[in-house]
Amino acid sequence: MDRPIKNLSASEGERKLLELLRRHYFDDDQLDRQVRVTEVVNLDELNLDIDQKKMAHRLSFDIVVSEQGKPFWAIEYDGPFHKIPRQKELDALKDEICKQASLHLMRINDIEFLEFQNWLEEQTNEAGDLKFPYNTKQLDELIAAWNELRAKNIQPPNPL
Repeated sequence: MDRPIKNLSASEGERKLLELLRRHYFDDDQLDRQVRVTEVVNLDELNLDIDQKKMAHRLSFDIVVSEQGKPFWAIEYDGPFHKIPRQKELDALKDEICKQASLHLMRINDIEFLEFQNWLEEQTNEAGDLKFPYNTKQLDELIAAWNELRAKNIQPPNPL
C-alpha cells in the first residue's frame, strides 16, 4: 500500500483514536491515516456506476489497519460534519465500497469515543493485547458487537 495522503488535517477525535490504537493495540507500521480508498480497494472489481467510481477516487479512510502490509480494517471517525446530507451520501458510498470489497469498517462518532475506549479495553487480555485474532472472521463479530452496542446504548448527536 502506498503511504497515506499528505497534508490532510485530522479531527481532534481522529487523532485521539489513532493515539489509542497506537498506544495499546497496534504497531506504527500497522496504522495509516487518511489513506485513499483506491489505495486499499480495487474499484474495478466492484459493482459501482461511473459516478460512484469518480466520487470514490476522492475519498479516503480516516484510519486503516494492516497486517503484513495488507489492509483489513478501516475506521471512520464521524464528527458533526458527517450529519450533513452530502457527507452522509459519501459515507454511504464508503460503506458500500467496504461491503463489496469485504473490508471491515467501523464507525465511531464524537459522543461514542469514550464508550468505544472502554469497550475496546474490555476486548483485551491481561497482557493488553486484543483477545481475538483480528485478521479473521472474529473481527466481523467484534464490529457487529460494537454496532449492536451503538444501536442500543448510544444516542447519536443532534443534526446540525
